[in-house]
Amino acid sequence: MSSPMVPGPGESPGLSPWEREILAGIERDLEAESPRLAREMAQLTAAAPVPPGVVETGFLVVSFVLVLAVAGLVPAVVWAFLAVISCVVVVPWVLLRVLEKLDPPSSDDR
Repeated sequence: MSSPMVPGPGESPGLSPWEREILAGIERDLEAESPRLAREMAQLTAAAPVPPGVVETGFLVVSFVLVLAVAGLVPAVVWAFLAVISCVVVVPWVLLRVLEKLDPPSSDDR
């Protein structure tokens, strides 16, 4: 049985050598039939990766704007209800997590 191949920097992690050969053939055919399309596709796939944290920051900003936009539409009674639910559910959960961190279970408790 052969050992799995370690993918290179531009290769997909799960491709066998046979699949890589087929993919290379498709790329050669595309280059021969439509060089302009092949160049455009190469430029699209060669784009710089998004720096870590940018996507998360974008989602955070969009979420914050959405909450602010909806906050003006929601009556005060709903906010009061959410505050009560938060106190009943979130506060005990946070306290439980803090207590778990302060007193980890010992091997005798298992």
